[in-house]
Amino acid sequence: MAVVRDKRDPRRAARQPETPLSLTSLSRIIRSMSLEDIITVTLNAAVDRVIEVENFTIGAHQTGREVSRVPGGKGVNVSRILAALDAPSIATGFIGKENRSVFDPIFRDGTIADELVVLDGRTRENVTISRATGCG
Repeated sequence: MAVVRDKRDPRRAARQPETPLSLTSLSRIIRSMSLEDIITVTLNAAVDRVIEVENFTIGAHQTGREVSRVPGGKGVNVSRILAALDAPSIATGFIGKENRSVFDPIFRDGTIADELVVLDGRTRENVTISRATGCG
């Protein structure tokens, strides 16, 4: 929503819907910014895991297989999307030393600058359990 000031009384604001940007327009705007323009901050980073389980049944003992394990958290996710749009950014925030290797791949191509603070311990993990493809 955009905030539009009332010309008669500047203290009053009326909300009007914004026109959504197309992905192409957004990509062009972001690429026109320099590396120093975008810094993402992730105070509570995460490792997002997806585990696939065939014939998933609540309450039953089951064996799954890990499908993906990717770095996450709001700021990290924003930096990953910006990188997909070829827009550089600086990612900062806190991660655990034990999970550092999960975050390293997102910095390899240089689109995301690594300014993460590494602390003792582990980064929290989010687990999504998914029914295996092809199962009823």
